[in-house]
Amino acid sequence: MVIVSENGIRKSASISLKKINENIADEQSLISILSDIDLCRRSFSDNIDRLYTRTTISDRLKMVDNWVEKIKERKGQMTGIPSGFKRVDTMTGGFQNGEFILIGGRPSIGKTAFAIG
Repeated sequence: MVIVSENGIRKSASISLKKINENIADEQSLISILSDIDLCRRSFSDNIDRLYTRTTISDRLKMVDNWVEKIKERKGQMTGIPSGFKRVDTMTGGFQNGEFILIGGRPSIGKTAFAIG
């Protein structure tokens, strides 16, 4: 998991630095360039902190408990983007911001049909 996240941060850094280099080449204002650099630095710092912050199992269980409570309070209301499948939306509230959705199962049971709707 850490390797995947590190590679994602590297790719994001590469894209951001390319944009900053383009702004320098386009002779953008120095304030704008420095602002972009500072924004990138803060973003990377936050990502690195999140990546390497260790949490205990009890902290994770509290997070899960809070998540379950939020689902109960929602009472079937849609809080995210609808999937188009009522049972899935009832259980999840739709696709939520920041979620990574993984669909798994045995061969030929309809994963692709489910994913493309």
